[in-house]
Amino acid sequence: MRFWHSAPAALIFALACSAQEPEPDSGGAEYVVAFSDDDFPTAHVTAVLTVTGGAITMSDFWASFFDDPRGWAGFVTIESAQDASGAALPVAETAPHGWLLGDGYSGVATVAYTVDYSFADQRWDAGNEQVALHVGDALFTTGLPLFVFAPATTSARVRFELPDGAAVATAGPDADGVYEPTSLDRLLRNALVVGDHHQSILEAGGMELRIALLGEIARSGDRVERAGADILNYYVEMFDERRPSQFLMVVIPGPNDGEGYFDSFASSQPNAPVDHDVAVWAGSIAHEFLHYWNGKKIASAWETRAERQWFSEGFTEYFAVTALRDLGYVDDRRFEEIMSQYLSFHAFFAVNPNYADVTLRTAGASKWANRPGVYDSGTAAAFCLDGEIRAASGGDRDLSDLMRLMNDRFGRTGDFYVYDDIVAAASEIAGRDLSAYFDAHVSGKEPLPLTTCATQMGYRATVDGYHVMLRSLDQ
Repeated sequence: MRFWHSAPAALIFALACSAQEPEPDSGGAEYVVAFSDDDFPTAHVTAVLTVTGGAITMSDFWASFFDDPRGWAGFVTIESAQDASGAALPVAETAPHGWLLGDGYSGVATVAYTVDYSFADQRWDAGNEQVALHVGDALFTTGLPLFVFAPATTSARVRFELPDGAAVATAGPDADGVYEPTSLDRLLRNALVVGDHHQSILEAGGMELRIALLGEIARSGDRVERAGADILNYYVEMFDERRPSQFLMVVIPGPNDGEGYFDSFASSQPNAPVDHDVAVWAGSIAHEFLHYWNGKKIASAWETRAERQWFSEGFTEYFAVTALRDLGYVDDRRFEEIMSQYLSFHAFFAVNPNYADVTLRTAGASKWANRPGVYDSGTAAAFCLDGEIRAASGGDRDLSDLMRLMNDRFGRTGDFYVYDDIVAAASEIAGRDLSAYFDAHVSGKEPLPLTTCATQMGYRATVDGYHVMLRSLDQ
């Protein structure tokens, strides 16, 4: 998600045949997801699941958004369940988000259920890009409210049955008109669009970027596609991305915000994108798209996520703003204004007593409460480390070299990184040990040396309390 103080004809599935049952000992699940003009956006789902002990469930991820303790399961009605022979299975709700089939039935079960998407008609404090949104004849959702699953599920095969003229956009990969997420997380935590919406596809290197625009955002389809193409090419070149991959970008109407998923992201924008606010909407796209690398591919284990938020959010924002400048979407003066804002919020974070015991490294433990330590100070840290690397290497290397190294070591291998890996990689790129720098400014409470950082980056910083003004040296 991005905070800034101030987001192919995707896939049109040929759908017809019913799901084929997986082997009883497999972790595969089969779904047919049907929508009708009569009750859109209600989803009618048939799932073929390999069940153990009768347990099926909905995810508890973000279930706390809702007053109903059943979370996403509160929108689901199980219509019927059958065992492998076709005999009916009784269904009973189980706490907190599940159901029990039969008397602890184990084997292949076919479950028919409906998802009441009326909740997608309202605005949610968490942001509809994290929940769902019904706009006209289109529905944006993730897999969280859509898929009932067995706990042992490891992959899925999904077919959609849609009214004439409707389309579906998924994160891929796909084969023979069928969406086949390769893990349970990818089934649940990816964006999905069905219905009448603008869609297009862009390609660069080995990456395919699918774009889906809903509501009034669709009026600016050409503008969003141009920005998407530029940003796609920028990142593909930056990371030398040549391996085949698919990614879905969704832009929906709503307050400025965004959320990244496994192979997709959703950006919420208050108005149809226009040139005069390009820094907002294109910045959101650039930020959330970069999370495909920094946050998803370059990733830490779940238990160490708190100490990497300053890196995954702050460095992502820094590169998003830098990309807009390099691509000509914002000029040098606007870049200086944006960076001045982030540096100022870092200066505020460094001295404010509310954050007296909070460092960049620990700020992620309460990500929203400590936003100045995660987003703003993380962006400031990226700016300063960029300068430190440039100065130490005599201008031969910069922060993008650090990101490429992190991607080579962790993004391409699938290995998780820890905090010390960032320190080691930064030291290697700089050509000298930066442990003391990280100890002071990331693990410790010593403010970043903003005037030094600015000079190293070719700017002059005027600091007045926690108001920082960044200007180029020739101004």
